[in-house]
Amino acid sequence: MNTKKSSLKNKLTSIVLTGLSLLPTTKLKAQDTNSADYNPATSQRVIELDIANPLATSDSRAKANYSTNQIINYALNESENDSLPLRLAKTAGDLYGAYFTAYIFHEAGHEGADLKFGNGFRGWDLTPKIAPTEKTLDTPDKKATYYSAGLNQNTLNSEKIWENGQRFGNFSDAGLLFNSLYESFYSPNQNTRSNMNTGDDLESYCNALEEKRIHETPRGIKRKSLIANALTFQNYESIYNLFNYAMNGHTNNKPTTFSVGNLEITPPIFNQYLTHNGSYLQGNVFINPQKKNPIKISAGFTDDKIRAGAKVYDVKLSDKFNFSPYTYADTNGGFSVGSDFGYKATKNIELTARVEFNHKDILENDVKDEGNGLNATAGIRLRF
Repeated sequence: MNTKKSSLKNKLTSIVLTGLSLLPTTKLKAQDTNSADYNPATSQRVIELDIANPLATSDSRAKANYSTNQIINYALNESENDSLPLRLAKTAGDLYGAYFTAYIFHEAGHEGADLKFGNGFRGWDLTPKIAPTEKTLDTPDKKATYYSAGLNQNTLNSEKIWENGQRFGNFSDAGLLFNSLYESFYSPNQNTRSNMNTGDDLESYCNALEEKRIHETPRGIKRKSLIANALTFQNYESIYNLFNYAMNGHTNNKPTTFSVGNLEITPPIFNQYLTHNGSYLQGNVFINPQKKNPIKISAGFTDDKIRAGAKVYDVKLSDKFNFSPYTYADTNGGFSVGSDFGYKATKNIELTARVEFNHKDILENDVKDEGNGLNATAGIRLRF
């Protein structure tokens, strides 16, 4: 057996068995809204946007995708008083809106701020073709980064929806599912671009890796992505939430957690990202997600390194100022250190900023294609 494949399987098995071993000591429960440290700024609709072009970076696109799904959910205004035909119609609208949005931001992952629509539609689904701009892909790394960017964007979108759903409530269940499963069920059968033949992101990505003598196959990538999705409890809960509303009119906006002593811990979410050196598998959990200072812990690995770190949210500097510091590092010397900042301008408007320093970090530099060194962004968060 190939040594790298054996190593990957051993790491996956260890992570899964460790997680399963904790389940007998835990108790599944809903959030206690009467707790003294429960955060009242939860179960709200939230819009997050960067002030610069919302298509310019991976993070800004993830925020825009999340916000679009929130607007769709708000417009549909799902209620327990809706009749069955209305519930079915709203669920169909939710699913199509999430699917449409996932596709648009997938293509934006490739094109960035240069995204332009072409002539005509892809097919029966009435999603527009894209007019791609000329790209100089003169190295295997540039090719791998470009062809994986769309699928990585979908994965980042799903993680953003999960993250904000844990913090603020009001999950966009359809949005999470379509983005989370995009890579697992990716199909190149439709022509997505108006001036190109049918393209295959995964095949082109694997060809780029072969130029570096790194062997991956589309089937193998989709298999690992499917395993990651199968291990993610939130996917099942989102399917249940959609079905439960459509059939019974029940809505659920609060995350599920396990009680471990005095801590509330979410079931983990697992994601696969594609780098110019192969797959990167990552898991995230939240501790006390809807209390005053949630903590997100992340850990992941490639064939030759392990990355881990944590982020603490909403540490108050004053009644109006807060910051959310984070640090991540890997076993090969890569790291990302930074913080999000917030200024509460009004009850429902918050000005936001991020300042970070990255150095050969798997997620920030390889997946998101950010530059090494200092990066800063500014944005706005609206609650309604």
